[in-house]
Amino acid sequence: MITVFDLDYTLLDTARLKDDMNRCFRLAAAGADFSADYKSYFKIPGAPVNFSMDLYVDRLKQDGRIDPRQGESLRAEFGRIMAGLKDYLFPGWAEIIGHYRDRGDETILATFGDKAYQQVKISSLAIGDYFDEIIYEDRDKRENGFLEKLKKSGQKIRFINDNAWESLKMMRAIGEDCELYLIKGPYFHNTKEEREEFVGRKVEFFDSLKILSNLKL
Repeated sequence: MITVFDLDYTLLDTARLKDDMNRCFRLAAAGADFSADYKSYFKIPGAPVNFSMDLYVDRLKQDGRIDPRQGESLRAEFGRIMAGLKDYLFPGWAEIIGHYRDRGDETILATFGDKAYQQVKISSLAIGDYFDEIIYEDRDKRENGFLEKLKKSGQKIRFINDNAWESLKMMRAIGEDCELYLIKGPYFHNTKEEREEFVGRKVEFFDSLKILSNLKL
């Protein structure tokens, strides 16, 4: 079997990470408001889809909200946070990955977002050895060729993800021979209508990664 893990909000407590980035960035540069800036710079129609620290600092400078010295302070603070990123992994992360590896599963980490930023996170977390393959995707995961590869593998596929909408799209792409363990998070209820399609599919819901780790399904 192949078990595919998501990173943000699944293995990594990205909500707490963003809160700390917001607080620390405000201290480093009064003109930065990461929580609001993230939405306005990266999540509005026509904006870049994916966050990168370089692009964020450049936009703040262009808008006259920070000076070059503050920009360097923000970069330094970002580096400090990344150096301690492993502290943001959810309890149970190592146990659940190790559980599937011990059972003989191929383990894949598939992460969406700016590739350079995701690579920094993976490198900072030092968890690459837990996976047989790491997929970086700066577009929608369901459009990635790795899904076709999974479909042709002849193996059963298990997704562990926090995002209901994304998970459903990937399950549609794979077909019947897959299952999903959906971890509660910000995107757990983001497809109220489409989640009706989970009925009849192999889907289980968990309030936390730790609960799934303890159950060792």
